[in-house]
This record gives sequence, C-alpha cells and structure tokens, in this order.
Amino acid sequence: MSHSNNYSSTAKDLTPEKHSVNKRMKLTVAGILIFIIVTILIKVTFLLTPAYEKPIQSYTAAIQNSDFKRLVNAYPDYIQNELKSIAAQFSTEEDYMNLLTETLEDSYGEKIKLTYHIKDKVKLSKDKRREIEAAITSYYNKEIEIKSGYTLIIDLMIKGVDNSHTEELTFNVIKIDSNWYLADMLNW
Repeated sequence: MSHSNNYSSTAKDLTPEKHSVNKRMKLTVAGILIFIIVTILIKVTFLLTPAYEKPIQSYTAAIQNSDFKRLVNAYPDYIQNELKSIAAQFSTEEDYMNLLTETLEDSYGEKIKLTYHIKDKVKLSKDKRREIEAAITSYYNKEIEIKSGYTLIIDLMIKGVDNSHTEELTFNVIKIDSNWYLADMLNW
C-alpha cells in the first residue's frame, strides 16, 4: 500500500533558523510600525497645539534637547541676533546649550525633562501691543507690527533624576506677520 503525502513543507522548513528569521522579520515590522505611530502622534499633537503656544513648546523642547537652532527659532529675528551674539562668546552654540543643560543638571540631576501647563491666557489689548512695539523699537531699534498676542501664565515643570520643581512663569507671545514668537528673553 502506498500512501501519497501531499504536504509541501518538510521538517527542515521548521528549523530554528527559519523560525528565527520569521521572528526577526516580525519584530522589525513591529518596530517600524511603532515608530510610524509615534511619529504620527507627535505630528498630530504638534498640529493640534494652538499656534500661539508653539513658541513655548519650542522653547521647552530646545532647552530639554540642547537644541540651539530650535531655541533661536522661538524668538523673532531681532532677538535671534542677540542670542547668536551671546552664544558666540562660547566656542560653539553646542557649548552654550551644554552650559544651560549643566546648570539644570546641577539642580535636578541628569535626564532633564521640561513640561508645561498653561494656567491662564489673556489676550493682549491693542494698547499693550503698541507698548510692546514701542519697547522693541526703543531697545532693538526694530520697527514691527504685532498682529495679535497673549500673556500666558504657565507652570513649568523641571524634572531630573534627583529633583523636580514647578515654577510659575509669565510669557508674552506675539504674532508678527503670520508667525508666533516669544516676545522677550526676560524669563530665560
């Protein structure tokens, strides 16, 4: 009696090497999917953030990640130039950011994380916007028109491995042309 075997797989198809390759492939695909999902969530979160809040978001992310370029971009051009002049006193912009990070690490330990919560938002009146424009003209010799603005009262949470602290800060954010910026460096 002969039996016919219609199985196309053989015992060698189930070897540990084949199983290991399949497992690695699944892990790789899972890792890529997780990366894509996280990237999408970050972008959606950024897109859902109100435009006036983005300078605060950039400011905190820049300090947390020692990213000079991002820090500078939270400010209008007249302050960007001043920040670049301050950073030029160091060997590199990276050294400047490292000093900021080290200062925070001295107080809070490594792995600094900055988060914030907006407690209050007050729209800047036309008179207050004109007052800020006059101060900018006087101090920076720069004529600007502030289209809109807010005073934001935030809780800034600074956390490291050794310590944490929450501080209430007040920021003025202003809209110049179509972009939002931090109005000054006073809180910095």
